[in-house]
Amino acid sequence: MSKRILLVDGNPILRVGLREVLAASPNAAVVGEASRCSDACAAVSRLHPDLVVFDLELEDVCGGEVIQRFRERFPSLLAVIYTAKQEPEIIAEALACGIQGYVLKTSPNQRMREAVEHVAAGRAYLDPAITATVLAQVARPTQGPEERPPLSDKELAVLVLLASGRRNKQIAA
Repeated sequence: MSKRILLVDGNPILRVGLREVLAASPNAAVVGEASRCSDACAAVSRLHPDLVVFDLELEDVCGGEVIQRFRERFPSLLAVIYTAKQEPEIIAEALACGIQGYVLKTSPNQRMREAVEHVAAGRAYLDPAITATVLAQVARPTQGPEERPPLSDKELAVLVLLASGRRNKQIAA
């Protein structure tokens, strides 16, 4: 059964490209598009997609606020970030907000198809180009009271398994 996907990006040419890339996936059906966060929220309510693919730079909101708005309104909606942002803080914020996939716009088309297929199947997906960044961010000791406490050994082990593409059931076992 195909997963219903909503594309959210301020650039109409990129949305067309994403639609074409995802058309090659037998498990994905793009059911709508939006260029603004507010339009995307309305489209989610109207179209009931299974998954949303969105950029972090939209006309009406950008950065982590995009993720927070989606998570507040649709906490169980599957989400894949498609962005040029590679900064460790942005990646960490996205993961902390509960996104299931993170793909760079500079990646080959196949990575977007892989991300959608992984996330649709209940697995997380990190673009291989950012995996080392994520692991380095997690392994870095905290420097001051404003920073988050370090992850426990168990949390770190779960993150490593997640980054390697393991399924939730495999991680739980």
